[in-house]
Amino acid sequence: MSTQNYYAALGVCADAPMTEVCRAYQYYAPLCHPDSKLYSSIMFPIKDLTQQDYWLLVNEACEVLTNAEWRARYNVGSLKTHPPEYVFSGDCLGIYNKFYIVPFTSAPPPPTEECIDQPAVLQLESLATIPTLVFVVEVDIEDLFAGVTKLITYPRMVMNNGRYTTIMHTLDVPITPYMRHQGSFAMKGFGHEGDQIRSDVVVVLNLNPHPFFTISGDDLICNATIPLSTALLGGKLKVQTIDSKTISTHINPMHLTVYPLVKQFNGEGLKTPEGRGNMIVNITIKMPRVPPYLRKDAERLLREMEKFTDKKERGN
Repeated sequence: MSTQNYYAALGVCADAPMTEVCRAYQYYAPLCHPDSKLYSSIMFPIKDLTQQDYWLLVNEACEVLTNAEWRARYNVGSLKTHPPEYVFSGDCLGIYNKFYIVPFTSAPPPPTEECIDQPAVLQLESLATIPTLVFVVEVDIEDLFAGVTKLITYPRMVMNNGRYTTIMHTLDVPITPYMRHQGSFAMKGFGHEGDQIRSDVVVVLNLNPHPFFTISGDDLICNATIPLSTALLGGKLKVQTIDSKTISTHINPMHLTVYPLVKQFNGEGLKTPEGRGNMIVNITIKMPRVPPYLRKDAERLLREMEKFTDKKERGN
């Protein structure tokens, strides 16, 4: 059924209001209902379908065209080609019970422009859904630290003079400090626009992997390496912060019982309303490769260091 045109199946124009879509469904659905004995292909806008095929098609068309988000994506050709991909629910009887309100007794003519504004037994517009639009926006740690504006472009349904049109809308999304991964916020009134109703746009932040930093709450965590000589004899370690500052810290001679070494730099993490989090650096030792010509000397020195360590541990 996905190859057929939903508007053509219901005999309505692409800018038809939701009420017109609903009334067209009310007219055609009973004629092709599986229990109907009135089906004749000449009575339908598309002539070459069986009764079962048309029954599935009108229900799929109704499901899509009465949902503002799906209808907008259908109008620009992204309904089944871009995620989230639409799949017909197949709940034909559920759709029929929801939208076919007045019991069918005869075959009235399809709705005309003159009768669109006449009151119905139930306000059909209330059956159409105008859902909140949800977008996942990719951000970097630098974006969360400094703030940035992201642009998103999406199809939006807008009612104009009683008819629906689909427009491509571009929205500036402000990403401010204090926002975090998987955090979300709503932008009121930037979604689909129906009859006196505007839906919202909800933005969910998704953090891209960073080559150096990871986040734990308000803290930044990174790794650093020091040479074996610095670990044994002490020395300096230089690390770079998220705002491109270079911090130098002293490394004391390490004992194996304190390995691995962790350094914390207060106030160098992400921004918070009270200040900033911390930067935590996990330090590991970069073990050198011993060239063949130094092997004997290196082995001798290491053995002497081991003997010295053993004596210190025994208290001798």
